Amino acid sequence: MEPPHWPGHKPLDRAYHYDPIPAALSADEVKHILGIQGNVWTIFIHEEWLLDISTWPRAAAIAETGWTQKSQKDWDDFYQRLSQVHRKRLDGMGINYWWEETRTLGEWSPNELKPGEGRVELEFDVSDAIHEGDYEVSFNYTGGAMGLSIEKVGLYKDGAQIDVDKHKGFTGSSQKDNVYRFSVPAIDKGAKYTLRARVYGDGGQESSGSVIQSKVETKVLKKLPYE
Repeated sequence: MEPPHWPGHKPLDRAYHYDPIPAALSADEVKHILGIQGNVWTIFIHEEWLLDISTWPRAAAIAETGWTQKSQKDWDDFYQRLSQVHRKRLDGMGINYWWEETRTLGEWSPNELKPGEGRVELEFDVSDAIHEGDYEVSFNYTGGAMGLSIEKVGLYKDGAQIDVDKHKGFTGSSQKDNVYRFSVPAIDKGAKYTLRARVYGDGGQESSGSVIQSKVETKVLKKLPYE
């Protein structure tokens, strides 16, 4: 759900698992790789708060890759240190960063879509993830030649519609209105809750992705004492 600022998206885990040494290089060639850098292309970044969330905490992942042997890298350990310790440093420095906890509700693949732009209805069981109050899900493309267009998403309880969000969304090389929102009354723990989405591959069925529920913690940019 990070605000768009560049075509394509590199989440934190992909930044951490980046390997700066191509497998095709020989040992003699590898010794000429002296370091690593992480670029922030600002052609689409016009405000300081967006520059911050584009950089952090990805820069921490790039730094660890540069200073740590590949055999010693550990994503779970890095994530724990980042969430419990390093976030406090970023907060203390007044740095705005994007922090999003996600839960995957389901996935789609080319086998579930139709050739051309034939409409299909995807259904996902969300009984274990549903909660009372406001509820948000997002559709996030992960691969394939085509993006995914979404026409509407409904929330159902034992087959009966609770709420529906009808608007055109898209997920692919860019994200546009791909978040869908619902209002959920009191939860019946014995009921089956499902999401139903009317979608089509944008020009074909070669599209894959995930439907996720996200909790976002970010903040406005703080003013530092010397500013």
